[in-house]
Amino acid sequence: LVVPTLKFFGQRGLRRVMGQLAPLVQSRALLQGLQDLQEAKLSNEVELLQAFTAIVALLDDVDAACLQLCTQVMERIVGAYGSLWPSQRPAVHAALEQLLATVAARRGALHALLQRLTVTLLTATLAQPDDNAAYGPAALAGTEPEMPWLSYIVLWKALLGDGGGSGPQATEVWRRELYDALLQSSLDAVDALNLSYRQASMPGDQGQEAAEEVLEVGSGGLVAANVADMRTWLALQAFLAALLPGVGAAAFRRWAHTFTLQLIAASMQRQLLSSFYHLLRVAMQLADEGGLLTDSSEAATDRSGSEEKLGSNQDLSAALQSFLRGLLPASRHYVDELLGATLQLLLSAPATLLQPQELLAAMQSALSFGLQWDALAAIAVATLERWEARQLAVLHQLAPQLVPLLEPYLYEASEQELQPAPLTALGGDTPAGTEGDAEEEGEEEGVLEQDKSSAAEARKLQAAVAAASKAARDRRLQGLQALRPRIEAWLGRLGEGAAALVQISALSMAAPTEGTSSLRSGADSMLRWDTQNRLSILLRFPVGDIVELRFWLDPLLPQVAEIAERSTDGAARAAACELLHAVTLKMLGDNAKRPRKLGEAAYQEAPTEYHALMRRLFAVELRLAAGPDNIASQLFRQLLTAMVHWLTASARYEAAEPMALLEAVMDGLVDAHSGSLRSLCASLCAEWLNWSDKHVKGEGSDNLNAKSLMRRLYERLAHPDAYHRLGAAMAVAQVAGPLAGQEGLAGAVVLEGLATALGAVAVAEGDPAGSHTRHHAAHAIHELMRITKRRPAIASKLRHSDPQRGAPASIAALAERVWRLTAAPHAFTRRTAQWLLEQLAQLSQQLPTSAESLKAYVDEHFAAEVQKFLKLPGSVQQPSTAAAPVAVRSLWLQHLDGIVAWALWAVERKLMSADMLYATSTRKGASADGQSLLGAAEHFLALLLPREAQLDTFEGGAATQAAAVQAGKLSVVTGCERAARSLSLALLNLRLQAVSDTAVLPASTVGLPHFLVLAALAPQRLGFDSTDAATFRQLPAVLKALLQAAAEKQPPLVKAFRSELKSQLGDPSSDLGRLLAEAASRSGSASPAAATLLQGLILLAELRGGSPPADMQLLPAALRASLPSRLLALAAGMPASAGPQQRAAADAGLSLALRLGLPASSLLNALKEPGTGEALYANFRAALHSWVVFNAATCCSDLCRAVGDVQDQAHRVSDLLLGGTLESLLRAQAASGHPDIRLRSFLDALLPQLPRLEPLVAVGASRLQRGLLTSLLGRLLALAPRAVLSVSQPSFQWVVGAYESLLGDRGSAAADAQLRAQALSLLPPLLTHTPVDTRARLLQAVRNLLDDVSPASSWELAPGAAAGYGAQIAAVFGAAARAAEIGADVGALLEELFPVITEMGTHRGHTKQSALVTRLAEVAAAPWTAVPIPDSQEVADTDAMDVEDSSPEYQAAAIRADALLAFTWACVFDPAERSVDTRRALAQYLLVPLLELAPLQWRIQALAGKISATYAVLTPGGSSPNEPEVQAACKVAAYGVVRAAYRGIPPPLLKARVMEVIGGNKAIMQVGTKDIRTPAPVKDLPEDHSGSRAVRAAAFAAVAALVCAQPGDNFHDAALKAAGNWAGLLDSDMKTDFGEFQPSTAGGGGGQRGGQRRAAGDIAQAMALVRRKRAAAGATATLGASLAATSTLGDKLSASQYSLGDDATLGQGTLGMEGVGAPGGDVAHASTLDLAAAPDEVEQLEDVLG
Repeated sequence: LVVPTLKFFGQRGLRRVMGQLAPLVQSRALLQGLQDLQEAKLSNEVELLQAFTAIVALLDDVDAACLQLCTQVMERIVGAYGSLWPSQRPAVHAALEQLLATVAARRGALHALLQRLTVTLLTATLAQPDDNAAYGPAALAGTEPEMPWLSYIVLWKALLGDGGGSGPQATEVWRRELYDALLQSSLDAVDALNLSYRQASMPGDQGQEAAEEVLEVGSGGLVAANVADMRTWLALQAFLAALLPGVGAAAFRRWAHTFTLQLIAASMQRQLLSSFYHLLRVAMQLADEGGLLTDSSEAATDRSGSEEKLGSNQDLSAALQSFLRGLLPASRHYVDELLGATLQLLLSAPATLLQPQELLAAMQSALSFGLQWDALAAIAVATLERWEARQLAVLHQLAPQLVPLLEPYLYEASEQELQPAPLTALGGDTPAGTEGDAEEEGEEEGVLEQDKSSAAEARKLQAAVAAASKAARDRRLQGLQALRPRIEAWLGRLGEGAAALVQISALSMAAPTEGTSSLRSGADSMLRWDTQNRLSILLRFPVGDIVELRFWLDPLLPQVAEIAERSTDGAARAAACELLHAVTLKMLGDNAKRPRKLGEAAYQEAPTEYHALMRRLFAVELRLAAGPDNIASQLFRQLLTAMVHWLTASARYEAAEPMALLEAVMDGLVDAHSGSLRSLCASLCAEWLNWSDKHVKGEGSDNLNAKSLMRRLYERLAHPDAYHRLGAAMAVAQVAGPLAGQEGLAGAVVLEGLATALGAVAVAEGDPAGSHTRHHAAHAIHELMRITKRRPAIASKLRHSDPQRGAPASIAALAERVWRLTAAPHAFTRRTAQWLLEQLAQLSQQLPTSAESLKAYVDEHFAAEVQKFLKLPGSVQQPSTAAAPVAVRSLWLQHLDGIVAWALWAVERKLMSADMLYATSTRKGASADGQSLLGAAEHFLALLLPREAQLDTFEGGAATQAAAVQAGKLSVVTGCERAARSLSLALLNLRLQAVSDTAVLPASTVGLPHFLVLAALAPQRLGFDSTDAATFRQLPAVLKALLQAAAEKQPPLVKAFRSELKSQLGDPSSDLGRLLAEAASRSGSASPAAATLLQGLILLAELRGGSPPADMQLLPAALRASLPSRLLALAAGMPASAGPQQRAAADAGLSLALRLGLPASSLLNALKEPGTGEALYANFRAALHSWVVFNAATCCSDLCRAVGDVQDQAHRVSDLLLGGTLESLLRAQAASGHPDIRLRSFLDALLPQLPRLEPLVAVGASRLQRGLLTSLLGRLLALAPRAVLSVSQPSFQWVVGAYESLLGDRGSAAADAQLRAQALSLLPPLLTHTPVDTRARLLQAVRNLLDDVSPASSWELAPGAAAGYGAQIAAVFGAAARAAEIGADVGALLEELFPVITEMGTHRGHTKQSALVTRLAEVAAAPWTAVPIPDSQEVADTDAMDVEDSSPEYQAAAIRADALLAFTWACVFDPAERSVDTRRALAQYLLVPLLELAPLQWRIQALAGKISATYAVLTPGGSSPNEPEVQAACKVAAYGVVRAAYRGIPPPLLKARVMEVIGGNKAIMQVGTKDIRTPAPVKDLPEDHSGSRAVRAAAFAAVAALVCAQPGDNFHDAALKAAGNWAGLLDSDMKTDFGEFQPSTAGGGGGQRGGQRRAAGDIAQAMALVRRKRAAAGATATLGASLAATSTLGDKLSASQYSLGDDATLGQGTLGMEGVGAPGGDVAHASTLDLAAAPDEVEQLEDVLG
């Protein structure tokens, strides 16, 4: 009907139709529970969305209300998508595509809609299976639920298409933006999610008894710091890996640079997360398919011709190449799934990144481990095929090393592996056989003949047999068997290269072939392990006489070992492993029974007959224990550990058998390919040292086996081979723990270990990148120093140890060696030596701090040698020009970096003063002394001066020297970027440390100003690379600190810097001038250098200090006047197809324009532009929020006026801008814990302008206008309630009056009720910070509202009014909870709710009983929001008498809880006119939870003060009111208090601090048993009255709690033996008066006893729910921009949209949004009225409690 409506009624008619459809959105979700699967319900939602889409298509303007309705229906459909059947999903696809295509023409609306869709859809996609409703196809089929992303990926693929760009232009626009939003949200998730981890503790570790949740995400299992975030990330990685290849490489081209580099940076920070390697493989493959991973000589080309120039292909290729080459050696450390992920990534690298020769070791590992991992084997075979097609000559060279590893893949699968599953599930009695098995086929035919009576059954079984045979054939082509034909074909094509497969030595050919295994792959499997037969078993056969046959196992052992290691048959591998295990036990047993014929010494020294076999067998077992096969690993790890325990019992030094095992361990320790084997051998070394000491049971000096181990480790730690040193360093770190318990041995070996490990660190600088040898050696040093400092006895022995094998004789001797390395040219060695020297100095000097100890030690021992480190070695040649060879420049820069970094360390540690820096050089010209520190530094600065160079030539270090020479753009940094950036940072830090010394690199130094300008605006010229995130982020902070300090202490330096900056930026022909012009144009804005330049200018614009301030006055006047407008035009005109790099540059440009003083009118006019204004805000909201805060005085007036006038063209964008700014301030305040420093000035400008919002609340204002005002007031009250509600504030009266108007609206629609509910949630701050008369007015307004909307009974509500009524009641309860939390007058709000609370106390109860019980429990717990609430187990375990908490948080919460307790107590027990139902409800639902949900300390204090009054109520003639029914209610409440005391306080504390006042437990027992036995415990109340029964039941519950809390049986007798205690209590025949019975006509009550019947269960579940929510809030950690401790993924993904930039970095924090009226989700829409509210929260809680 939309077309006729438009024709006859126009635009207004369309909007009215949409308003009439709005109630369908306001009602509870149409898709709920099992109804999600019903076609009718789904069609309702889809048709509703299609109706809105049809209306939007004809509207001239899509306002916030229309967009909100569409968004909420869309989100509801998306949320239910995972539960739909496949046949239902196409309708959803079509509806969503139609909506997006309709909105695509409206950029601002499309951007907002896609943001909401992306966050909602991604949140649902990444949910865990247990987060979804237990309905759906999987649940109904009885199967395990699948991961939600497997369902949602279908929707993503439908929306994104194939990425080919073949659809209509409008469709491609929204698809491109959706793709951009997905990848940007994914990168935001990497930053927002807490992906930190730690290594899982090994079994048997001390102190690790508590269970911990281990998430297997990498090597050996990792414990995630936040399991929920880690699971979300793993789901995101799997989802993207499955989705992105299907969308295609064309769509990924614009994101390849940004996405890949950010993944590389994140992966380098979390190297043990295999998920990053999986996702990087996908990104690399897509970039390669898109033609972006080219050789360095190829240029980037854009296939479409419409996109801006992308980031340099050379940069992307160089970054990937560097990362992969570092991963090559690092992968050798990895095991299990992490190893598989790294190998898959490496083997997927194109030839432009890694050559086959580089991948040889990775390919060998992949082929070996691929026998257990099908996916890894498949990638390895695909890589071999790719090499064959592209690099056949190289492949022929590598074939001899690769082809033998393919032999196991050629074996036939065993019949056992191919056996199909039995057919019992299909009704068959026998399993189906494999194809070609005549016997089994005959059996199957027999079965068919037996079932002749039923042709249907026969056909069914025959079909099952056929299916089983087909499955058997399919299994032959699955897994490794599927690769066999490809490998055979590949070997055939390889030709002579395949000859390695059949190369067998003459020795193996001469071996007997009869009975040998078909698994032999060469000579190794046929070589005997000993020259003689040694191992046999004796077999006896009863054939007539007993026949004995001796069966020799020696010839079989090599082949059995090969089967165990290389067979593809799992059963064969397991059998071979069991045989090897049994053989080992037999040999050990035979050795143990060996008679001692020789003397003890000779007996232990002589090898046994099995010595040769054991030497070979130990090595095999080590490899099996460290391999990927789980059976072999479990079997042999335990065996090897047990053998270490057994063989270390030998007291003989280097006895034969123990040494055989130790040598095998040493060989495995230095293995160059298996990180798992090295880790296993290192742990066995620690076990060896530990058990050697246990067997000796004496001083460590007598531990011969331990000494032998340490000697071997130190020999390998000094070995030239990197992997020898790596394995030895790992073992030394492992043995440090057991070594701490052997003080004698430790004193003899620690000094040698420290010296050797430090030498290993120094030597490791020449190892391949990524080998990590130096890191493990440094870790060994840390571990040895740790045990030395923790054990004074070891330290004392170190001072008197004797030199052994060149080991240092004392700490002083070791310190002398270390001192020489503190100025090493390599940074890691230098830092390690400096740390070790500090530790040794503190060990020697025993001063309080390491800095004091170090200075004292250096002054004592090395004072005369300090200055010798300030000169370069004479062997280092100084490059005369930038064209010097790379080797010369690299060596010189490396040594210069070393002495500068050493000088910086010495100055920071006060080992030398700044004037000593130039004492070694002549002051006539430091540069003349090229070997001195300052002379060499000045020469480096001079080499940086421009020599016909271009700024963007050397970005990221991608250009090679040859290319640079050819282009005439050579730089001193080219080819040695790492050393250059390290030196640059060191020089900046050194200049900062010596900023007061004008002699150290003074302002007149040639090249220094230019160096500072490069550091600020072009760090690429200094070797900095954005992929090195850690270093790249340090530079701006150091430079800013230096310039600020120089502005105060050395103005000439700032003056020289400003002059150089002015000359560079003012000259259009200079590098910086040209790049600045390009940055302000669309042609150059996508360059990474342009974005870096703009970021540098922002940094300089923010500098403050000196006189005049060092800000952007440096820019020429003409440029300073024109640049802001140019940058604004660039941002406003950014196309929708802009890539992430262009967006980053435009964002930096707009930020710079705002800091340069862009006129407010210019920006506001740009924001008002139809179509582009909202897009401008959506793209740059963070920068605009910061601008509003800084320029509040000039823009708040216009913003408030535009927000108030809905007819204003700028209304919508002004609303977004003002609301977003308030939201940003809120988030920044929550993150930092204190208000923003600019908040006061911002509010001073904003608050006086609030009356301009009067049209939003005037008579006749629409719901949309009132909703706008409610949202703005909510944010203001959450941000600064005292300032907003200050009486002296000019707009105070207007704020109060506007709020009263919001409460006074009496619209009957559900949307009006929802609006009033949002307004009611703002009550707490208004009741807290306003005068008494104002509070009275507000409470009267609330009373009037409740009177108008509340019927006499909730059962009388009209069916359509329940939702609005429930929302408003829930809002008042929520306001009460918030009031209790902040210390407001909660009693006043509860009094207004007494009619509702009274109905809760009736026998019939309230229609929303369960939900309201939970609300009251939240009120009870609210005072303790900032204090942990103990659970019952914690209380039960508390036996200590001291439970005092004196923290300020506790004291403030106790005051709030005391006030709430006083109010509740008075309402329940005072003789004032309170109904019985009111007292009953308050006691049961508020008083008891208040006592049980509070900390133990307050419970004790509160009950100690109230126990006397409680006991008085229980005793005859007590202080209860006179009316019998009221007395009964008071008694029930008092027994509830007693029961809470016994349930919540440990017996010792209860007896000592509470019950002594009334005479102990005996008094409670007496009064309780008396009431139990008395049929009418209340005078004048008949025994058949419900009150009498309630008193007796409450008394019995209290006595039961008392009994259960006692450790002895004294009270059990008194309470349970007497039969009178039970009389009548459970008598079903007793007549009981329940009052009048009114049949229920409404659902949910359950009749007259509905409320009371569920009372106990309701309150128990409510308190459990509150505890769970509070526990989750305390346990869930947040990162970055998370909104709250319980923030969802949607919060984390949308949080980056609302920030104030670098000025207010968001960190951890909790923002209590409840009660401030701000809806969740995208705050861009939160400033508008939520016309289609979420399902009623009260009813949601009722559903949860069920």
